[in-house]
Amino acid sequence: MKENISIDVSRFKPQINEKEKKELDNKNITECPFCGVNIKNYSHYHFKNDKWYKSCSFCYYTENIDKLIAMNKGDFVFLNEMSQVDLFNILRHIYFLDYLYKNKNSKDNKIDEHIEEIYDSYLLIQDSLSDRKEYAANLMCPSANDINIVTDYLSVCTKEEYDNSKHALKYLRWLPNQEIFKEEILWWIENNFKENCHPKDYKKIILDIGRKNND
Repeated sequence: MKENISIDVSRFKPQINEKEKKELDNKNITECPFCGVNIKNYSHYHFKNDKWYKSCSFCYYTENIDKLIAMNKGDFVFLNEMSQVDLFNILRHIYFLDYLYKNKNSKDNKIDEHIEEIYDSYLLIQDSLSDRKEYAANLMCPSANDINIVTDYLSVCTKEEYDNSKHALKYLRWLPNQEIFKEEILWWIENNFKENCHPKDYKKIILDIGRKNND
């Protein structure tokens, strides 16, 4: 069973040493232990529960969000009915579907009418997820959806305040800025999805997402 991940910063985590790096590298890990995505070409040393792992960028930066250097990191959204890993899996399917749609006239892209049928639904799901950042601001506090403000607070607050913040953070999920990871996303598409997924499967995926979002 894969471990859950949650929004966090790196301030109370140790630095990996060369021996620990070597031990991990020698294991030839090719799958993120948290979400299962292929990490052969992109991985990070990830400390969790007194143990070192190698994880994908999404899972690593979720729990070390202060390490992400970018002007626009995305948003925190209120999405307590879905785990962070579930959200990442949905996002990766959305990225794949968007890739198929934008390349639908390519000779190498063997898709059919299914892509047209479900693309509008994909846009609705994307909008619905984006709307959840307003839920965070309205249901929690005005700055709850602002990654920089939350990160700054977690980086300077007392240990007691940090521990108490865990209760509120469990309702938030990170909705990453896709542009930061565009090279990695394209690699996932080419190596995780292109040979194993088909647009016709998205009818069920979309219904499942809609049902979970409305529960």
